[in-house]
Amino acid sequence: MKMTFAFLGALVMSASLAQTAEVNKINPGEENRGGTLPSSRFEVEDGYNIFLTTDFLWWRAQEDGLYFGQEGFRGTTTSNPPIGEQNFKGNLAKINPPWEPGVRIGLGGNMPYDEWDIFLQWTYFKTDARQSEHNGVIALWGHQDFDQNVTERAKANWNLDMYVLDAELGRSFWVGKYLSMRPFFGLRGAWLDQEFKVHYDFATNPIISTKIRANTDFYSGGLRGGVDMRYNLFGGWSFYGQSSFSMLYGRFICDFHEHENDTRIAKTEDEYHQGIFTTQMTLGIRWDTYVSHNRYHFTISAAWEQNIWFDVNQMNHFIHQLHEGNMVKGNGNLSTQGGTFGARFDF
Repeated sequence: MKMTFAFLGALVMSASLAQTAEVNKINPGEENRGGTLPSSRFEVEDGYNIFLTTDFLWWRAQEDGLYFGQEGFRGTTTSNPPIGEQNFKGNLAKINPPWEPGVRIGLGGNMPYDEWDIFLQWTYFKTDARQSEHNGVIALWGHQDFDQNVTERAKANWNLDMYVLDAELGRSFWVGKYLSMRPFFGLRGAWLDQEFKVHYDFATNPIISTKIRANTDFYSGGLRGGVDMRYNLFGGWSFYGQSSFSMLYGRFICDFHEHENDTRIAKTEDEYHQGIFTTQMTLGIRWDTYVSHNRYHFTISAAWEQNIWFDVNQMNHFIHQLHEGNMVKGNGNLSTQGGTFGARFDF
């Protein structure tokens, strides 16, 4: 009799466990649904939870392929190397951009849905760099239709106008007691206009003047994702950083023009679609505080930021004499780096 009751009890317990397992059955991909990490976003009391941001940028832009001359020309060799004299010894003449100001403004808001936030940001940066060399510079761009290639003067000018629009959707949460993370994803639109001008005065009699203009304009859109991090220290101070990556696809417009003594001798047009990849890295320090009984929130920050635009310099130019048809297409990277000084206001 005891064995019968034990057997019946085991059957009842097995049925109960099976029923419980059926009730608690978890669909694939929903194993941790409902177990969200606590939010670390900034929120104000009795406000709209909208925030404004502004950044002052003090950046320097650098790009591959902006060489325009070779310094140190001494004349032709008298015999074949290694016996002959040295043909030239000197530095390559290249555009050396200065530090320039820029601006970034943003508008965001906290959403009630699962404590996510949405953020829209606009960045503008411009640089205008000039460089000149005198006496015995060998021309490296747009060779003319005569044999002389040594200049009395060479000067170059590079202009860059950068417009970037980012739209983000992110969620901030605590990882431990002091570290906050905010993964985000969204869209990016980018407009980059570049123009490279070179002016050569060749050592001829009379002097022959050659002017060259090459541009590479890129209009694009694509996807962007990354993560913001903040490590709290004390008194509202914290270290912060950001890392993001973008995949952009758009249209390149790359034209080339050359004039010799104000007469056009070359014009090429090049237009096509291509994708590129960009990265952004930021490291800095910030200070956050609430005022007026948590009705408002303020942030000030200072950081070092670096952006790399891969393969965005697609300028065309010719080597040797134009009629030989030897063309070189640039495939260089553009980088912007420098100080980013920001403020944020939540209300």
